[in-house]
Amino acid sequence: MSFTTDSQLKSLTLTDDKKEQYVKDGSTKNLFILLRETSKTFIFRYKIDGSKIKSITIGQYPSISLAEARQKANEFKALLAKGIDPRDYTNEHELTFQDIADKWLQDRAKQKLTNYKDIQGRLNNHILPKIGNIKIKDLKRDKLNKCILEVKLKGAGKDGYETKQRIFIILRDILKYITIQGIIQDYTSPLAGLNFSDICKDKHEVSNHRFIKDPTKLREFLTAIDSYKGNKYS
Repeated sequence: MSFTTDSQLKSLTLTDDKKEQYVKDGSTKNLFILLRETSKTFIFRYKIDGSKIKSITIGQYPSISLAEARQKANEFKALLAKGIDPRDYTNEHELTFQDIADKWLQDRAKQKLTNYKDIQGRLNNHILPKIGNIKIKDLKRDKLNKCILEVKLKGAGKDGYETKQRIFIILRDILKYITIQGIIQDYTSPLAGLNFSDICKDKHEVSNHRFIKDPTKLREFLTAIDSYKGNKYS
């Protein structure tokens, strides 16, 4: 049994009291409908290098039209022609920053770092709310720069400079993790080769405590301390 038109697809029903059944698209190789009592789902089925049959779910009909499913099937076939497993390719290109950050953070937890809670806090408070849902393939340098530079801290006198610097380090390490672990083939981080100073041009003023510059007054101060005879607990 097969179908070639949308009207034929609409009229498909299970045969021989089966609970589910694969029906092939007669005009598009590797494209099937997985037919169940209450649903029809487009499935791309294929073999690569003599492997067992693999499947990729394209989506449910009619939310996904026949034309859309055929287009997606043709994209997968083009990948197969290049020797690329479309399932791996699809998984790679759907990964979000949150997906990678979770894996990276799990590795940090295993290392039992003393600053683990600080790292987790910066991720949850300053990074993931801004870029967590962005796919890695869509995460460009401008979005990363914005994530770093828009840090705002509560409290007077807090310019966020050090927090921005630590956020830059976290972002750089997470994106580097993709390459180290081979999660996405041929991936290059948008932050590769950059330093924090390349992104943040803020002038950070360090506040020092007041000190005695005059040598004479310094000697008087030290002498006064040395000669102090007050309560030892004061």
